[in-house]
Amino acid sequence: MKNSQWSLVAASSLCLLGACGDNSQAAGTNPQAAAAGFGSIAMNADNNPSLVVPMSMVIPKGGRAAPLGTMSANAGGAPGSVPPAGGPGPGAPGAGAAGAGPTFPGGMGFPGGPGGSFPGAGPGAAGATAMPTGGAGPGTVVAEPSATGDRATPEGVCARWKAGRSDLSEGMWTGNVMSCEVGDMAPTARAAALSSLNVYRWLADLPEITTDPQKDMEAQACALLQRANNSLSHMPPSSWTCYMDVGAKAAGRCNISSGPAVSSVDGYMVDPGNETTIGHRRWILSNSIGPTGIGGTDRHSCLMTTGNMRVGKAWQAWPAPGIIPVQAMQQGFGNWVQSIDMTGWTVQSDTVNLASATVTVTSDGMAMPVTVTQLMPGYGSRYAFRFNPMGWKTTAGKTYTIEVGGAPMPIKYDVQFVDCK
Repeated sequence: MKNSQWSLVAASSLCLLGACGDNSQAAGTNPQAAAAGFGSIAMNADNNPSLVVPMSMVIPKGGRAAPLGTMSANAGGAPGSVPPAGGPGPGAPGAGAAGAGPTFPGGMGFPGGPGGSFPGAGPGAAGATAMPTGGAGPGTVVAEPSATGDRATPEGVCARWKAGRSDLSEGMWTGNVMSCEVGDMAPTARAAALSSLNVYRWLADLPEITTDPQKDMEAQACALLQRANNSLSHMPPSSWTCYMDVGAKAAGRCNISSGPAVSSVDGYMVDPGNETTIGHRRWILSNSIGPTGIGGTDRHSCLMTTGNMRVGKAWQAWPAPGIIPVQAMQQGFGNWVQSIDMTGWTVQSDTVNLASATVTVTSDGMAMPVTVTQLMPGYGSRYAFRFNPMGWKTTAGKTYTIEVGGAPMPIKYDVQFVDCK
């Protein structure tokens, strides 16, 4: 897979619940990847906690995440089920049962015991949210509520964007591979990674998440394991250098990256090369992530995606409704720039079936052609699709109106882009 700017290579093979087995590949062992200083990212799809659907993304050494290699989906246990809607408000979490064999569309059961060596059971996806009496029904256009406060003005949005990303330095890792010292990432770097992640959630009108000290410690042990072996695995074998049980278990509940923690956040949002899932972005914008744990070394990092938050938002989009910095539409630098126009705008939901969605985009009264692609379920949301501009690109100063049809609740919203230089 190539384009005019990058050679895209598979930097790693991906794992069931972290169990890469013989498919695990050291980052940089591909000669093309090594020459370019590439790494990779794997993603834990814990929306169905018995299911890890990882993927790889190429990261230029010392820089923002750049395009990636390949992804595959493996199912080791049955996804958690969503209970039927009850009274108004969020439903209760479902219960995932252990399973052995294919349970995910297009997936492949991992050889071994049911659910791998981690239990297949999990809390499942957030329960369905029942429609309040008299609420919107089929055929009603559901628009995003008007923004308030800082989100309502370009000045407020740009101020929050800049403040939340004022320090993106990675800091110094205090650990050591030779002595298998876990150490810790710089507290300022952990705060910077969380701040950057929360800016994206704020722009999407989602609540901020926090880190948990215990999860930070576990994610840090995960990061050392990946760094010490220059590999990515959600289930590191006991033969790995610097093996420790806490880090190995954490790897099965984390997004793992061969890039540093702070700069990987932008890469997750653009998510190049993951055209069938856009899973990293969907996790950051999910209803259920958090509290999280963040661990990092000088290269590898781990971000926990398991959490007990239940936001219950009906749908999320990226770019989100409202005012959005045009700078949030791309990541990278110099010749290593990738944009969301290339990877796709997305709409996701836990409760609104988007399987037959259609999209119309207009700006200044003109139709803006797009292609629409369904995304695989289970990556931070039950339903999702992406749409890609055809012959046009996002422009600061423009407002785009998006209308989603073909769903039980047709959706309409505006995105206004501003330049926050």
